[in-house]
Amino acid sequence: MEIWFSNPHYLWLLIPIPMFAAIMFVFLIRGKRDIEKFISFRALEFIFKKGGFMSRYIKKNFLGFMFRTAIYMIIIFIIAGYTIYYDGIAKDQSMVVAIDASGSMLAEDIKPNRLEAVKETIKVFLEKISPESRVAVISFSGNAYIEQGWSNKDDAIKSIENIEISPIAGTSIGTALKTAISLLSKEKNPKVVVLLSDGGENVIPQKELDEIIDNVDKEHIAVEVIGVGAVEGMKLGGTELPSAIDEPLLENIAKKTDGIYVRAETKPTLTEAYERIIPAKIKIPVRLRFPLIMLCILLLLIDYIFIGTD
Repeated sequence: MEIWFSNPHYLWLLIPIPMFAAIMFVFLIRGKRDIEKFISFRALEFIFKKGGFMSRYIKKNFLGFMFRTAIYMIIIFIIAGYTIYYDGIAKDQSMVVAIDASGSMLAEDIKPNRLEAVKETIKVFLEKISPESRVAVISFSGNAYIEQGWSNKDDAIKSIENIEISPIAGTSIGTALKTAISLLSKEKNPKVVVLLSDGGENVIPQKELDEIIDNVDKEHIAVEVIGVGAVEGMKLGGTELPSAIDEPLLENIAKKTDGIYVRAETKPTLTEAYERIIPAKIKIPVRLRFPLIMLCILLLLIDYIFIGTD
């Protein structure tokens, strides 16, 4: 379980609380001294034993301060966007499917080639997710392109069928993840990216890629990664360039975002990889704005009825 605030800068408003407590303590001491000027010490002992004026004075001030401090803190948590995330299996989710469309996906270690194998098998995966889930589709090579904005799974399947190898050179997983963040940032459902790639990042520097992965994690987006192809790779037709899967990179992305990494070297293992992802645990948000508002109202009523009017 993880506690998260969508507007953490408001938490600075909690800093004055110790100062308020100190001021309250000073006023209690001074008030007690002022009372002692008019009532004898023996009379004060009698009043304490009988639960009279002094005990009520302490209760009204100290208990009232505690209640109002709690109310103040709750209000700060409300405007700061207090949210709890836990790992669970979500029925409804916002999913971005990111498919590598770089030239290396033409490698034929998975027949007819890596890209076509992904397109043929991912239909089965999408058909199994919840009908209420929202799906968007990205293809990427040296840059990223939104093939389909938020839609249902049927429209997503149709858009995937139209993905072709990009004429833009390079592979930029970082750019694909940045595009996924822009799509998912305002989503209220649990967020997940299904990334299918033969790996590699040859467009943006490693430091920037690490920052992007950190931002994915901060947005509570789980990245489920499927490495497509053999680890040793396969030479592309007419070239001597190996198309080896960058497994360490893909494993790192999945690990840092609490996702799952699966390697698929054949069509059957691609299907098995989808089966592992479908029940995978992702980060599910519990937004506490409404419960905190109700708690704040309850404390205000208790303060007014039992403390403020005592």
